[in-house]
Amino acid sequence: MTNEQHLESLFERYIRNELSEPEKTELLVMLDKGENMAVWEQLVDGYYESQPESHHLPDETSATMLASILNSQQAAPVRRMVKWWRVAAAAVICACIAGGIWWQLQEKNIADVPQVALLEPGSNKAILTLADGQRVTLDSALQGNIGQEGEGAVRVANGKVYYESLNGAGTHAVVYNTLTTPRGGQFQVELPDKSHVWLNAASSLRYPTAFNSTTREVELTGEAYFEITPDKSKPFFVKTAKANVRVLGTGFNVNAYDDEASVKTTLVHGSVQVSNKAGNIIIRPGQQATVADATKLPGVTSPDMDEVLAWKEGDFVFKNAGIHAIMRQLARWYDVEVVYEGTVPDVGLSGTVHRKENAAQLLDALALTKQVNFKIEGKKIIVRAGAHE
Repeated sequence: MTNEQHLESLFERYIRNELSEPEKTELLVMLDKGENMAVWEQLVDGYYESQPESHHLPDETSATMLASILNSQQAAPVRRMVKWWRVAAAAVICACIAGGIWWQLQEKNIADVPQVALLEPGSNKAILTLADGQRVTLDSALQGNIGQEGEGAVRVANGKVYYESLNGAGTHAVVYNTLTTPRGGQFQVELPDKSHVWLNAASSLRYPTAFNSTTREVELTGEAYFEITPDKSKPFFVKTAKANVRVLGTGFNVNAYDDEASVKTTLVHGSVQVSNKAGNIIIRPGQQATVADATKLPGVTSPDMDEVLAWKEGDFVFKNAGIHAIMRQLARWYDVEVVYEGTVPDVGLSGTVHRKENAAQLLDALALTKQVNFKIEGKKIIVRAGAHE
């Protein structure tokens, strides 16, 4: 039997989860030799193509895992390595289909990643509190009118709240609704002026059912992305606990979670003014205003826009992000409790994973860095430093 045939035999038995421990070691030793990698690539690439589409990992997940395997600090360059990206995806799929066998290279770059229980991702769900105190539970399945507010109907369709025929001055007193997303939820709302708001998990937006005054004002806790309909006669204000944002017509993101150290306003296009007790600043597209202390003037930085807006696009994007910041995002989206065991350094990690993935896949990708490892107990994620033992 030739070397190539022997490798193919080991591969086929690997897929069927029939390798003994000595044979696994033999396989790893063979793969450590560069001349065998071309054959291995052909084998896993062919296996990948033979699998149903439902067995394929998302490209983002594969890229993240490959970046970790290569000890990369940035996932973006890996995206250009198309061949290796697919090979990594196939290797991970093989491992999952084979019953969760993970390669264990003691002194190499692939970490030992424990299999963990599934934690399902969030979805379109929220609570709409009407002016009369009525609370309506919203989800993707709910369609149609849900109440009569002032001069028009409140309608829900496809994970979004609409306000119909409520523009302009009216004879009714202005009343307020509040859209609240739980942990593990997200929702959208089209305001009476046709401005569009995406609300992230564990967030709340209070707004009038008609903009009849000289300004348009809403109140935000948590995180939201705004696309504001231009109206120079009625400036738009977003009020948070530490800062206010004034706009005329623009697209921007506001992160104002109570458990974050600062309120961050990031401008995509247009112009916004961020103010607090210390004064105000105007930021340009691509800039971010940060307010950590309401008595100090906001600071201005140029953040990674992909990372800031990833949640709106349905992704997690981490670029040298601290593990504590990452776990706060996961806690909100997967509705879990995060507990740190021992001293866990706030190491920077990079990667991209779709928010529709279950938490296990994201945790596996993070664990591949050997910087942290995780244990799931029900709805609790325990975070520990170092590689899994």
